[in-house]
Amino acid sequence: MYKELVVYDILHIRSLLHLFDGASHAQTTALLLATGFLLGGPANLISTAISADLGSHDSLREDTAALATVTGIIDGTGSVGAAIVQFLVGYLAGCHPVGEGGTMVCTWGPVFVLLQVSGILSCVCLVPLVANELKRTCRQ
Repeated sequence: MYKELVVYDILHIRSLLHLFDGASHAQTTALLLATGFLLGGPANLISTAISADLGSHDSLREDTAALATVTGIIDGTGSVGAAIVQFLVGYLAGCHPVGEGGTMVCTWGPVFVLLQVSGILSCVCLVPLVANELKRTCRQ
């Protein structure tokens, strides 16, 4: 389960690299669609996978109230993280009006760097879980 999440993260990081080469509007649109696809699924799966792992843990197996509390904390942490990222996107984009018409100009490069860094950090966080999963697979 975790191996697939890491593969999606690596693909998402790779898809963002093309945006720094001055991609056309159509290429940028396609890459952003691919990035959203590659991020959305794993983001939902990871909270589910962590909750499932906790459900199989011996200390929480019999206590459904504790399991529900831990699952709520995981979901709440994800929501707080999403709120922080939304603030960072606005801050990093640095949008400002230009000219008399008030056309907004934004710098999107730092936002894509943020997406890449978050993808790399999520891969790093998943390394121990992937290692355990591979050990279990090799033993079978």
